[in-house]
Amino acid sequence: MEAVRTMLQDSGLQPRFWAEALHAYVHTKNRCSHKLTEGKTPMEIWSGHKPSIRHCRTFGSLAYVYVPTVNRNKLQPKAKIGILVGYAVNRRGYRVWLPNERKVVESIHVKIDETKNGVKTLFGKIKHYDYAIYQLDQNLNNDSDCRHGMKNLVHQKNPHH
Repeated sequence: MEAVRTMLQDSGLQPRFWAEALHAYVHTKNRCSHKLTEGKTPMEIWSGHKPSIRHCRTFGSLAYVYVPTVNRNKLQPKAKIGILVGYAVNRRGYRVWLPNERKVVESIHVKIDETKNGVKTLFGKIKHYDYAIYQLDQNLNNDSDCRHGMKNLVHQKNPHH
């Protein structure tokens, strides 16, 4: 859970995004070799294929989600601005927090600016939380528990606490 705290603290995201940070961490960690797996990655052992990490990006980066032409008119922006919070669960793509809509969306059509922190860019500053006072649920038994935690984030109302 130390990695999750570090990701949240570095990104400036609120502690309630712990499930997103955990999922992003596990996604990346499963694509890296481990001492106990004799130089192979967990994904390689499971699937038989060496995984790619070319798609991995910095958690909390500024992200632009493309809005298809059919969903906008000529005067509306071609993209929505948000914060990268992870990787799509059942398909290729990314998970992006859209603060103006107060929801997390999944899309493959995302431009990510890793040189900019999403929280700092959108809100002007990073509020540092004392993550030690938050009890991050360490009783996750499987990936389904993690996904359930992420779904609950979408239904929360106010992202500005």
